[in-house]
Amino acid sequence: MNVRHAIRTWVHRWGRGNLGLIAATVVVNGWVTRALLQRVSYPNDAAFHEAMVDWASGRVGAGHLPLDGWFNRLSSGLAQFHHYQSLPHSVTGLLGWAVGAESAFVWTNWALWTTWPIAVAVAARAFGLRPRAAALAAVCSPLLVSATGYGFELFSYSWLGNGLWSQLWGMWVAPLALAWSARAVAEGRRFGRAGAAVALTVACHLPTAWFVLLCLGLWPLVRPSQWRQRVPRTIVLAVGSLAMSAWVLVPLLTDQWATNDSAFDAGGDFPDSFGWRKVGGWLVHGDLTDRGRLPVIALLGGAGLVLALLRWRREPTRWARELPAVLLLGTILFVGRDPFAPIIDLLPGADQVFLHRYHVAIQLVVILLAGVALDRLGAVVFDAVGRHTRVAPSIGAGTRRWALVRSVGAAVLALVILTPALAERARFANEDASWIAQQAEADTTRGAALEELLGYAADRGPGKVYAGRINNWGDGFLIGRAPIPIMLGYYPVSSIGFNLRIASLSADVETYLDDTDAAQLRRFGVRWVIQAANRQRPVGTHLVALVDGLALYEVPDSGWISVVDTVGEPLRTTRAELGETAREELAADRPPWQARVVNLEGRTPAEPTASDASSSPGPPGTVSESTVDLDGGRFEVDVEMGRPGVVTAATNFHPRWEARVDGEVVPTQMVTPSFLGVAVPEGRHRVEFVYRAYPLYWWWLLVAAIALAALYWWPRRRGTGPSHVRPAVVASALAVGSLGLAGCAGGPGHRVARAPVARTTQRSLSEATRSTLMTGFDLNDTLGSLLAADRPTVLLVTRQGCASCEAALLSLRERAFDAPNYSLLLVGVPRLDSDLADAAIAAGVSVYATSSIDELLATGDEAVVVALTPDGGVLGTWPLDEFDHDDLASALAD
Repeated sequence: MNVRHAIRTWVHRWGRGNLGLIAATVVVNGWVTRALLQRVSYPNDAAFHEAMVDWASGRVGAGHLPLDGWFNRLSSGLAQFHHYQSLPHSVTGLLGWAVGAESAFVWTNWALWTTWPIAVAVAARAFGLRPRAAALAAVCSPLLVSATGYGFELFSYSWLGNGLWSQLWGMWVAPLALAWSARAVAEGRRFGRAGAAVALTVACHLPTAWFVLLCLGLWPLVRPSQWRQRVPRTIVLAVGSLAMSAWVLVPLLTDQWATNDSAFDAGGDFPDSFGWRKVGGWLVHGDLTDRGRLPVIALLGGAGLVLALLRWRREPTRWARELPAVLLLGTILFVGRDPFAPIIDLLPGADQVFLHRYHVAIQLVVILLAGVALDRLGAVVFDAVGRHTRVAPSIGAGTRRWALVRSVGAAVLALVILTPALAERARFANEDASWIAQQAEADTTRGAALEELLGYAADRGPGKVYAGRINNWGDGFLIGRAPIPIMLGYYPVSSIGFNLRIASLSADVETYLDDTDAAQLRRFGVRWVIQAANRQRPVGTHLVALVDGLALYEVPDSGWISVVDTVGEPLRTTRAELGETAREELAADRPPWQARVVNLEGRTPAEPTASDASSSPGPPGTVSESTVDLDGGRFEVDVEMGRPGVVTAATNFHPRWEARVDGEVVPTQMVTPSFLGVAVPEGRHRVEFVYRAYPLYWWWLLVAAIALAALYWWPRRRGTGPSHVRPAVVASALAVGSLGLAGCAGGPGHRVARAPVARTTQRSLSEATRSTLMTGFDLNDTLGSLLAADRPTVLLVTRQGCASCEAALLSLRERAFDAPNYSLLLVGVPRLDSDLADAAIAAGVSVYATSSIDELLATGDEAVVVALTPDGGVLGTWPLDEFDHDDLASALAD
């Protein structure tokens, strides 16, 4: 069979009209949502997913496969890629290495959403729906809108919505996994593609995959009389799918004890869902598919369900039993533990999922049944037309032309019926596009100020960045409509504040951080604080820069590495109680050189270095030099220990961290709040912390290849499969198997044969900005970006502790509004006097800190006033004690 004949056969099976309808749906869907292609800051979880994509791009650029590694961008770090469904991020990161992480992210987001009707149509045909019903279901698929906003709908993936990007991947493959697995169990063939689809769902989105795996158990139940055939097929498919998923599941389960079991997930609408009263109301009013509009899709789905139940006993119509069964299971899960707790708690893994997500099953079944109802309605209408008019005889009933007319007519009928849904979705897409445009403008204005501050902090030295939390004032600390704690995810920095997005051990702990106290910020390794200039600064911090109303403060003596005594008895706690335990320890207000050993569920025992606080009068040692490679998962430090102590890194403990002291491997330990530590004896030592990736990925990929081949071979052995194996199957199995064999032969590392290249981040920090802020003030060059373009600039340059500067600053600020007009900047040493900095902020004066002010200050000068032209020329320089406003005015006038 040649390719042309195969294509013609495929087109004939689908029908040109139906294929045209699906294609038109995809084109219109992509056009209406084209604003998603714009690169802007999202105010939702998209920032977290894009941070993972950017990390993966960086690892590929450094010559590594991003299957595992230390993701240190959020919540003090986690081995995120082996504790999460990270295949989408790894694949997109590989693409991002070529085109840029942010571009790769927005294009995959848009492309997957745009083409989802194709997945729905293919799944519908696999369930046994007629081609026209499948095409009409595809038309319905982009029109969903629910009361929760977490479903298979545009709100889940839009700027105005939730940013559930990884769910989008699961949404694409889950319908195929359900339909192909149902067909494989029913017919006893094509197990390979069914198992591959289930395994892909596991790798892309675990919550959706959990539902798909549960549905495997439904397929024998929908035909109890065929249990002798269906049960063995289901077992083979389930085992094969899990074997192909082992490279995701085994590392996750192996190290699950070192992740957060959040106390915030211990009850409520997310883990337990909404209960029968609320869900029942939504079902009655159609609010799971048609929130806020005429419930046309819900009504069509209800009509389709009636048709399915009427056909329940008809053997050829598999969908008539399979779709209602999926709908029933999805409804039980979404209603939740009120009243179905006795049933749900029997399901394996039910305590690890959020039940509020499973209205996606209801939505998927409803759109498939809506396609059935629309197809049936169209058939009734056209049968009536054929019987009572001369249209059919004139065209030729039963011909291709008549089939095309029926398809076009069905499309027109569907569009008329779906008009309320189409109009509402178009309005929402336009509103989303409007907000995206506004955010793009904000990103180029105030967003540039944020980038300046981050660039300044990056060049001053490593340390975590804090800009509030999304559970406190940070949620209202905005650029455009995007909270800055969320926006930090777009930059290659380590930040705290975008809470509970990764399951790191400190995720709960960070929600209790007192951000007004420098001591607690120091305890968490926060070095840089960004907040609004008119907000009271954290006690004990120093203002170092102020740009466009955004202030950057430095927490003194804070960073990634510290030397402490571990005092008192170890804290015994569990994953669920760790947050509260650390909260109580933070309230103890210990000196910064004291910490407690944490024994997590008996797995991290260690002996304290001091029996009590009184035996620890000061730090046991000092840090001489340190090197930090955040994305590479490596810390190197030279320490001078006056007595035995513990060297800690302000990153979360994990069993795959390896510590070396002078080249010798030493056991790691966990210290408060949840950080990594290692005991170090007295003397001078070299300490290294290195994250060691999970070593067996290659073997599990080899297992996946064997399982894929076995699922294709088993039906042939039983005589129910095709007599040949397609080349694509052989190629897929060989590709996965070769990857696994290559990795096994090469050892446990994750390097690929590629020379390291320069790392490209989705939002790199401006080199021009960093040089301007860091090299001091070369009056002929680097100060240019600080100067007003249309008027002179006056600098008040001061050392630390200038007694008369505050009065001079206020005087200069008042005179700035007189003719001749000028802009005013305060320039100081990195730890500018707090009162003076506060006075500058109150007066609306921009503040810049630099360690290179000696070129402007003569020996002994406390402060100087410098007048500059807009192009950086020097009009005059006056020591503060000799300064006269008239001299300044004359210089500016000339």
